[in-house]
Amino acid sequence: MPDEMQSEPNSPPPARSAWGTWGVVAVGAVLVVLWLSYLRPHIQFQQAINQPGVSQPLPALELQPLTGATEGVSLEALRGKVTLINYWGPWCGYCVEEFPHLVELWDKNRGNPEFAFISVSSGGHAQENVLELKDETEKFLKSREATFPTYVDPDGANRQVLASVADMRGFVYPTTVLLDRRGVIRALWFGYEPGYSEQMEQLVSQLLTEGSNAKP
Repeated sequence: MPDEMQSEPNSPPPARSAWGTWGVVAVGAVLVVLWLSYLRPHIQFQQAINQPGVSQPLPALELQPLTGATEGVSLEALRGKVTLINYWGPWCGYCVEEFPHLVELWDKNRGNPEFAFISVSSGGHAQENVLELKDETEKFLKSREATFPTYVDPDGANRQVLASVADMRGFVYPTTVLLDRRGVIRALWFGYEPGYSEQMEQLVSQLLTEGSNAKP
C-alpha cells in the first residue's frame, strides 16, 4: 500500500511588517490632509460659484432697519457696490459658529465705500415678530461686541425671492449671497462649514479688485 500522506501542522500566518503598517497609516494621513487642505475646499468653492441662481441678477431686495440703522436697504442703493448679504438668526447654531468669521471679514473691509455687508437677522419665521427679534439681536450683538447694523425681512418676501432664484426647497440658515456691482449673484453659501469664510473673503477681494481695475 502506498504510504499515507502526512499533513503538516498548521503554521501561524506571517506577522505583518511594522513598516507595512506604518506605511498604510502614512498613506491614510496624506489622503486626509489632501482632502482637508485641497479637495474639500475646492469642491466647496465650485459649489458656491455654480449654485442655481448664480450669474442671475437678484430680482429685488427691500429690507427694513433692525438694529444700528435708521434706514432700510434696497437693491438700488447697493448698485456699484460689492455686497455680501447674510441671512442668520441668534437661535441658529451654525449662524453662531459662522458669526465671528463674518465680523472679521466686515472689519477688514468696513473702510471701503465700495463694499457693503448686509446682516439680516431672522427668528426663523416667515412673519417676523420684529420687536422680539430686535431685542434678541441686540443682546446677541452686544455679547459678541459686534457693531455693524442689522436688518429684517419682516414678511419673508426677500427670502422667497432668493429661494425662487436659487431653487431652494426650504430656506436654510445661514444663507449668504454675494452680489457684484451690478446686482448679479456671484456666489451662494447655504449653511456653514469651515472654509466658507475664506471663500467669501477671496471672492469679495476679487470683485473689489475687478472694479478698481475697470475704473479709468
